[in-house]
Parts: sequence; structure tokens; C-alpha cells
Amino acid sequence: MKQLPVTTTERSSMYQFVKTMDLYNKRMRIDDYYGHLEDMHKVWMNEMVESHCEKLIVKVRVEDVLFFLQEGFVLEAFVERYFSGNNMIFMCKYFSDD
Repeated sequence: MKQLPVTTTERSSMYQFVKTMDLYNKRMRIDDYYGHLEDMHKVWMNEMVESHCEKLIVKVRVEDVLFFLQEGFVLEAFVERYFSGNNMIFMCKYFSDD
């Protein structure tokens, strides 16, 4: 039977983010985030390894695009006025050779 995706909110003193784990499709998606990007990125990378997911999808604010590009993410799509009227970009990082 297919395992359904699970959405949770994770918090620390430095950040907060909402993630959806879709283990059936080997994907993790970050739906929203606030705080220290470097700390969150480390957490996400560890979770990708532990969960054996192959694709990390992040809904990125325009002002954070450069950080994600420098970390090896690729642009996938653009959505106007997604974050309270501000634009959003879907960015992905792949962890498989397929």
C-alpha cells in the first residue's frame, strides 16, 4: 500500500519550516521557512540522507534564490504573488543520477 505524505512543522531557536515527506515518491518538500538559511539547509541535507529521498523541493522567496543556487539547487517554476503577494520560485536539488 502506498504511504501517504506527512506534513510537519519543525522549529528551533534559529529557524522554523514546514516540510512534507513523501517517502513513496522519495521526495521532501519545504513549503515555507523562516530564519537562518544555513542552519535549515544542514537539517534538510541530513534528513535527505536519513530518509533516502532523491529530490528536495523548496518553495523559495525571490530574495533567497542566490543562496539556493550556490547550494546546487536548480530553478523549476515561478509563481507570482504566492507569499502574501510576493513571488515564489520552486527550486529543487536532486540526490540521484536518474
